[in-house]
Amino acid sequence: MIFENINLNKPKTTPMLKIAIYVLSFGDYLFKISDEEGIEIFISERYSSEEACLTAIERARQHAHLPQHYATRLSFDLKYFFYFTTPTHLIIGASEMWEEADKRDKYMKIMMEGFKNAEVQEGVVNY
Repeated sequence: MIFENINLNKPKTTPMLKIAIYVLSFGDYLFKISDEEGIEIFISERYSSEEACLTAIERARQHAHLPQHYATRLSFDLKYFFYFTTPTHLIIGASEMWEEADKRDKYMKIMMEGFKNAEVQEGVVNY
């Protein structure tokens, strides 16, 4: 039979996300999340130090998989995006903006599934 080598119970793969930390010209830090193809998905709020930024990433990992920490929005110029929030509803950051709601929802799901195991890239990038 031609289908005997196909595994129909193939395990689901978790998206591979990368986190890059940036330092702004005036000394604040932020982080960006991109997918394995380099598409930027998310940009955080600003933090006063690299340590504060890393702490925010580690805290966010704890609840990134929970849908109640995401809010979907439509911008004034009719682009779709989402916010990611803390358990106390403070905004951690926002997604990029997309022309279609389906694309926003796709990347929000990728972030939910992949943030916990996202790799933090070495070093800080000047922004």
